[in-house]
Amino acid sequence: MDCRATGRCRATPSFQVGQSYEARLFSDSNNTTLLTTSNPFTVAQAPSNNYYDATVTGTTSGSVWGTDIYTNDSTLGAVAVHMGIAAPGQTKTVRVYQLPGQSSYTGSTRNGVTTYSYGSWGASISMELVGGSGATPYNPDISIDLPSPPQVTVNDTFLISATVSDGNGDLGRAVLAWNGTTLLDRYHANSSLDQLAVYANAGSPAGSKNIQVWASDSRNPFGTPGNPGYSVLDRAVNVIVPNEAPHALGLSVNVVSPAQIVFQGHASDADGNLSRFDFYVSEPPSYGGCLLRASATVSGSDVTANATWSPSSALLGGTYYARLIARDGAGASSTETVEAAFTVAGSQTIDFPAIPNKSGASPPFAVTATTSSGLPVTFTLVSGPATLNGSTVTLTGYGQVTIRADQAGNATFLPAPPVSRSFNVTLGSTTDSDGDGMPDEWETIYGYNPNSSADAAQDADGDGVSNLLEYRLGTSPRAVHVNDGTNQLLKVYSPKN
Repeated sequence: MDCRATGRCRATPSFQVGQSYEARLFSDSNNTTLLTTSNPFTVAQAPSNNYYDATVTGTTSGSVWGTDIYTNDSTLGAVAVHMGIAAPGQTKTVRVYQLPGQSSYTGSTRNGVTTYSYGSWGASISMELVGGSGATPYNPDISIDLPSPPQVTVNDTFLISATVSDGNGDLGRAVLAWNGTTLLDRYHANSSLDQLAVYANAGSPAGSKNIQVWASDSRNPFGTPGNPGYSVLDRAVNVIVPNEAPHALGLSVNVVSPAQIVFQGHASDADGNLSRFDFYVSEPPSYGGCLLRASATVSGSDVTANATWSPSSALLGGTYYARLIARDGAGASSTETVEAAFTVAGSQTIDFPAIPNKSGASPPFAVTATTSSGLPVTFTLVSGPATLNGSTVTLTGYGQVTIRADQAGNATFLPAPPVSRSFNVTLGSTTDSDGDGMPDEWETIYGYNPNSSADAAQDADGDGVSNLLEYRLGTSPRAVHVNDGTNQLLKVYSPKN
């Protein structure tokens, strides 16, 4: 190849396998050979469309234009040394890549070889070591960091970001694509880093789609897969149908007892993915927040289900507020406020003090009792010689009197356990003003005249037993007595009326 006009050649040589070649520099005035390269090279493999293999000997002589990508007329042995593929005097088989021309070439100094900068040139080369032995080629790596969401929903817009870096700073092109459609395609002039970010629409239908980022350096500016200076990364993304949250529809509460509360919830889910009902309760007296009290495992699209809360101790009486939250298998929850108030009837007790024994001469007296709830107490005469009007007791004879206190409860409190109290009515004085053998007190309580002895022989109840004998037997003169065959009279007490 003669380069007499400009001192540089622009030509596309035709090489033969096994043939050795050298480059010569001629004088531009008298066609005298000024310099013959000291590093002839031999073509070891027939050239393909993109590259050919050649055997070169490293040298620091010759002329080289560019860095990593060189003009195609650069001295191959010097290029090999500049790229770190061979040492001076070392023979290596290299793969020479035939690349498009560049608008400019930048010179640099490496490994004892200084290259020149140059403007536009019609064809370029780069090279790497064949077989990977010998000196390590200066082959820049391209790494891609591609964070992405693991899944997106149909037709959602989401951000894709990636970082592309080139260790030797000659990044040439970076491309980002979503499911086969290029969204970013950027060319670079010897860059070391590119950060890509673009919004993509997931589209439809649902299914597995992918993000792809590829990048190439200056040896492969068009990003030809399989050639040096090319890297690619794919990331699968699952496009799903958006999940619809369930809807809480209804809630009711059955208070079986203060120790057993049954909740019933109703909810729906368009996805048919209901998984759980959670029942929360806000409790008196503070109502300081809802606490999870019961749950029910469910499935389906329209569900009614129960759950039972059994408190460790009976609930206090008062009004409670329950809330239903329905959940689905995808973790979504209902947002409706579905609540129900319920009242728990609390327990209560009665404090009924003991009633001291009375004498027959005791005047009417009142009994008292209180409840822990503050509700009023009612009294009932269970048995004995007395009458009861409200809480006032009037004695009508001698013997044991039993009175019961009750509290029936209301919507807030359960009925209180009843409490009974008994006391005895005994003879308090034996004074006998008329000397008939019957004390004045006894005659008075049964309606006789304590100043007339005639009533001692009377038989007011007509049972054949006189009043005096009734007194001595301790029976009531106002009640019939029946002989049970053992000559013992059955004592029957009755009011004096």
